[in-house]
Amino acid sequence: MGRWKVEPRIGAEKRTVLSEQLVITNIFSNMQIRQHLRGLAVAAHSRRQRLTLILAVAAACLRLPLTAADAFALDVRVQVDSRESCTLQQFSGLHTDDRLVVTAEAARSYCCSVRTTDIADFARFKESIIDVETGTPVASLFGHNATGTLAPQIPVGDNHPAPERTRLCFFLTETRRVALPLEFSVPNSSTTLLECQETTLVGNYNLVATDFAYLEVSNLLGHDVDTIFSRITYIARTGAGQFPVGGAALEPSSRNDHGIHEFIFPDTFGTLFVAHDGPPGSISAAISQYETLSVLPFTFRPVTKEVMRLRRQQ
Repeated sequence: MGRWKVEPRIGAEKRTVLSEQLVITNIFSNMQIRQHLRGLAVAAHSRRQRLTLILAVAAACLRLPLTAADAFALDVRVQVDSRESCTLQQFSGLHTDDRLVVTAEAARSYCCSVRTTDIADFARFKESIIDVETGTPVASLFGHNATGTLAPQIPVGDNHPAPERTRLCFFLTETRRVALPLEFSVPNSSTTLLECQETTLVGNYNLVATDFAYLEVSNLLGHDVDTIFSRITYIARTGAGQFPVGGAALEPSSRNDHGIHEFIFPDTFGTLFVAHDGPPGSISAAISQYETLSVLPFTFRPVTKEVMRLRRQQ
């Protein structure tokens, strides 16, 4: 399981958490000053309590431990649980340059979305995905696609400046903590809804019991959208480690077949992962296995066909 944490970022502009500024003049007696300070402390504590309560409700959805700092510029941190069905989180008081931070595993794909309860806020992600450790754009970013206008479409107002950036879909070649900076067209006073889902498809193969097999990957989206890029990784149970085996661009409404027996050693069995930078539900994949009946003439018959699923559906 992961952990939510809201914390100040170094160099970020501090937001006030007090409803008024203390001005000490000679008019106040020492007693009045102490009473005034006590009142401000109560007000600040109350605001921190409200922020903690809001975040606690979100954390309860994921059953994660929570810590909260003062309401400075915020990093909202979460490690995606691929088997968790409750992924939509609600936050109050998020503003431009606050960031959604997620720990992304290598060769796994993710989609994160943002919206607010008031569509006039024009919420969206900024264009870059940032490596949290270096503070620079992610160098190991393999696939990256802004898909807010693709099905399932994120609802936005008519004048939204970048509706495609209400959702970012991506996958990395290395495990990284990455930040997705937020952007709003107006000061955001409504509730912000954030969601991150893993979109990796998973399935099993067995070249011990069958002679050859194919991975069949299809792009289910129509002809009016950008090409989706996919990447295949496998874990051989009779071998060692995890090996990427490349990938291919999937044209709209098209299918690519990959001969598993061509890039994996024979007499092995294991698991295949298909990562992609399309929106949820845009890719389907299956593993078809065959048995050879004769060489001359070459004849064969299908043995099994497994539809690949999300990890949380396994």
